[in-house]
Amino acid sequence: MRCQIALAACHQPDRVLHTLELEADASEPLSRALWLSGKLRPRALCGGLGQCGRCRLRFLGKAPAWQSAEEAVFSQAELAMGWRLSCRHSLGELGDSPCVLLLPATSFLQSKEAEPVTKRPACEKFLLALDLGTTSVCWQLLQAKTGQCQAQGQFLNPQAAVGSDVVSRLAYARSPSQRQRLATLVREALVQAIACHADISQLALLVLAANTAMAEIFLDCDVEGLCAAPYRLGHKGHEWLTLPNFPPIYLPPLPGPFVGSDVTCGLVPVLAEALPKPWLLVDLGTNAEFALMGDELFLASVPMGPAIEGIGMRCGQLAASDVITSFDLGPWGLVAQCPNASACPRGISATGYLRLLSLLLRTGLLSADGHFQTTQTMPILRKISEQFLQSAGSLRLNLPHGLFLEARDVEEMLKVKAAFATALRFLLAAAGYQLQDLSRIVLAGALGSHGDPSDLETLGFFPLGTASKIVSYGNTALAGAARLALSESLRETLWTLCRKAKVLSLTEEAGFQSSFVAAMRFGT
Repeated sequence: MRCQIALAACHQPDRVLHTLELEADASEPLSRALWLSGKLRPRALCGGLGQCGRCRLRFLGKAPAWQSAEEAVFSQAELAMGWRLSCRHSLGELGDSPCVLLLPATSFLQSKEAEPVTKRPACEKFLLALDLGTTSVCWQLLQAKTGQCQAQGQFLNPQAAVGSDVVSRLAYARSPSQRQRLATLVREALVQAIACHADISQLALLVLAANTAMAEIFLDCDVEGLCAAPYRLGHKGHEWLTLPNFPPIYLPPLPGPFVGSDVTCGLVPVLAEALPKPWLLVDLGTNAEFALMGDELFLASVPMGPAIEGIGMRCGQLAASDVITSFDLGPWGLVAQCPNASACPRGISATGYLRLLSLLLRTGLLSADGHFQTTQTMPILRKISEQFLQSAGSLRLNLPHGLFLEARDVEEMLKVKAAFATALRFLLAAAGYQLQDLSRIVLAGALGSHGDPSDLETLGFFPLGTASKIVSYGNTALAGAARLALSESLRETLWTLCRKAKVLSLTEEAGFQSSFVAAMRFGT
């Protein structure tokens, strides 16, 4: 069906900012159609679960009937005013007449005209390292002659409109036209991101670090081999590829269907440190990716879902200066902390959730099986327990600044912990090591940079006594991609190493599922 929609900001309902002509199947979720239009700022959406509430909008005029799930997000007064979750309604519900939708002002893309232009001379050439994550896209622009970093940045992957995890992206990308839609979105976003520093024509090459699904979608290649067993890859990596209007693209090794070039690029900066073997590299995101380097290289990944990045949690947000990143216990109860102490926090980051759950577990306000403990005797804990209340049939802990922690948020993080801990145990067993044998555990990515290893240990991601082995290396995928862009010999060395690696399919191992269920407890 074809649908005409006028978009306006909630604080200026009479001023139309965009008019969209959407043509899609009548059953397509409204949120997906809107955010894939490219007219709205990319947001970390929960993909139709109705949990995050970030796809909220208000119908100006007749609104579709609300669903029960929306009653947990909006008050009865807000529902009566026409507020809805766009992920819960389809294009077909809009009808044939033009529709005016009101969105929060932060949903709209801002003009790029006011941004300063710092482009270098057209004759100058650059190398681009790209870490294309399921949630975030990080890039680094290097001068081709000197190898010095010219600029770097990060933006939310605009493909998040179709879901926050790899599975939802693959399901959407099975259709060639839809896959092209996703590829175009992220390519255009990348070109815009570097536009203030260099033109795409100034790039001599691009090194792509990405999980296998993100790589194949970016390249607009058939993803059917990643959608059903027996899984297979369209690319093996260590190859040069071409895309229209892009420089030559180097795709680092892709050792297995779910072990991508983000893992292999991540090896590069760690190998340069010459750590005593065996050591373990772990990158925690929507997938947990492992590289265990001993006498042999073992590679593996396991799906964990977006909760570890703060997505899908009711108050979850990607880390920012006005987002809570930690909690402490003060004389009057829980104290929230965010980088900008003067800001009014708008949500909780993944590290904030980990610290909060760790704190609740240590004080006995949360049981090992993930249940809130409302009966307390210590005065300070009794004061916190007074903030527990029933909401929409579920227990909720009210937090500072109007935020809250729901029982289902705890359950989501418990699933993440169980998947990670089970995968780690099976990986070590397959490689013939005990955890105490490891010289270092290298945490990569944003969580590795900002998380506290003691929280991961308290919650049971790692066994007790492990925190002292954990070190953070930041974004190893991006750092590795940058090094590969500068060195042909390093690309050959990495390919030789990865060709001999043993790739493990941990979730297919006998007993994995039963071990996962048994690991659904914090601290064990």
